[in-house]
Amino acid sequence: MRDIGNRKHLGQIARQLDALSVNPRPQDARPIQGEAYRVNGWNFFRVDVGEYRIVYDLDESGQVLIIATVTVIGRRNDDAVYRLLGRRHG
Repeated sequence: MRDIGNRKHLGQIARQLDALSVNPRPQDARPIQGEAYRVNGWNFFRVDVGEYRIVYDLDESGQVLIIATVTVIGRRNDDAVYRLLGRRHG
């Protein structure tokens, strides 16, 4: 989040991350399609926040606890967020 200079966007992202900690499957969350994102047990979802996209891995293997690991935060108007995701988990 250091690369996001706009305080308004930082606030929006922080609020969304806080909301994801309470409800990791909000109504506007979408699974990332494609076999490349499903290998090795990854379960990636995305949620849009203003000009940004949060990509996170959702571990639902536990009975009670659901763990959401934020993987990438990037601008949503290009494919850079998916290229970064591919480099980190490809």
